Amino acid sequence: FSEIDPNTYCLDPKYIENKITKKTKGIMVADIFGQSADYKKIMKIAKKFNLKVISDSAQSIGSKHFNQFTGTNADIGGFSLNRHKHIQTGEGGIIITNNKKLADIMFKIRNHGEVINKDNSFRNLLGFNFRMGELEAAVAIEQLKKLKQIIKKKQKNANLLTKQLKKLEGLKTPFVSKGNTHIYYCYPLQIDDKKISLKKDYIYKALKAEGVPIESRYVNLLDYSIYTNPKIKNYFPWNLSKNKKFYSKSSNVYKKTDNLQKNKYLCIPFCGYDFEKKDIILISKAFKKVWNTIKK
Repeated sequence: FSEIDPNTYCLDPKYIENKITKKTKGIMVADIFGQSADYKKIMKIAKKFNLKVISDSAQSIGSKHFNQFTGTNADIGGFSLNRHKHIQTGEGGIIITNNKKLADIMFKIRNHGEVINKDNSFRNLLGFNFRMGELEAAVAIEQLKKLKQIIKKKQKNANLLTKQLKKLEGLKTPFVSKGNTHIYYCYPLQIDDKKISLKKDYIYKALKAEGVPIESRYVNLLDYSIYTNPKIKNYFPWNLSKNKKFYSKSSNVYKKTDNLQKNKYLCIPFCGYDFEKKDIILISKAFKKVWNTIKK
C-alpha cells in the first residue's frame, strides 16, 4: 500500500520503489476520479524490478495519457460498467491486455478455470464465474457508441464549473496532470486550510444546506480507510514487521490521504447526475453564497 499524489489523487510514483520487496509481483494502479496515473514513471519502475502492472481504470474509461487511452498503458487494464460510471450495463466490466498468454489465463479464470481454447497445458487452475451475460454485453456495445458524447458533456460542465469557482479564495479546483485528459467521474475539490480557518465539515454542511450534491469523504459510507479496518489491519505489512524502523516509516504511509479526507477533500459526483448548464450555474451560485458567508 502506497501514498497518492495529493493533486491528482492517483498513486505517486516517487513512493513505489520503497514498497517493493522480494515478494512483490506487481503494481496495481487506480486511475481515480477520471484521469490517468503517471504510467511513464510507473512502467519504468515495473521494468526495472520485472513486475507486472494492472490498472484499475474503472472511473477513467475514455480518458487519455499522452494520447494513449488510460488502461492500455499497463499489462492488464480494467473498466467498470456498473450503474454510476460513464457508461453502464447495470453490472459487469471489461478487462484488456495485449499479451496473449495473459489473455488465455484471463479467459480461463472468468470461466470456472475451464479451457475454452486449444491450450490444455494448465494444472490446478482455480476459476470463477466472472462472465458477463450476453444481454449486458449487447447494452455495453451500444453504450460504447455514446461514450465520446457523454465525456464531452462532462468535460464541458466541469470546465464551466471551474471557471465559476476558481476565483473563490481557499478553494482548489481539479488539477489535470500534464499529458492527461480528465473525464470527471467526479469533480474533486480541496479546501485550503491555510486560507480558510473554518473546518471542512462546516463548509460541507453549508453547501449541503444550499442543495449542492456534494460529498465530504471518499467513500462516504466508510468511517475508516481500508488500512484501519479492524478486520484486516493486522495483515498489513507494517503490523507484521518486527523492524521498528520499518514500522515507523510504513505506519505513516497514508499521511497525505488522511489529511485530504479529514481536512480538505470535497467532491461533486458528476457520474451520479446528468447535469445541464443551468444545474452548474445553480451549484456555482450556492458556492459563492457560502463563500460570502465565510468572509463575513
